[in-house]
Amino acid sequence: MKIILSFISPQVGERYSAEIAALQQQTGWMLGVNPQPNQGGILEIARLLINKAGLVIAKGPVFMRRKRKSA
Repeated sequence: MKIILSFISPQVGERYSAEIAALQQQTGWMLGVNPQPNQGGILEIARLLINKAGLVIAKGPVFMRRKRKSA
């Protein structure tokens, strides 16, 4: 059995690889990083930043997973 940890993106999860490895040692549980980005979280952050900048958008932001960027 493996516990999958989800982050805003897999790249963010990779930043914590040392901490994840330490937790595996401490708990004895197999841990992994979800290879899928949290698209809902990414879009929510984009909306907050757009609103904070006082901008109005006609169409919601889109996350292009293959290109690892938003449009």
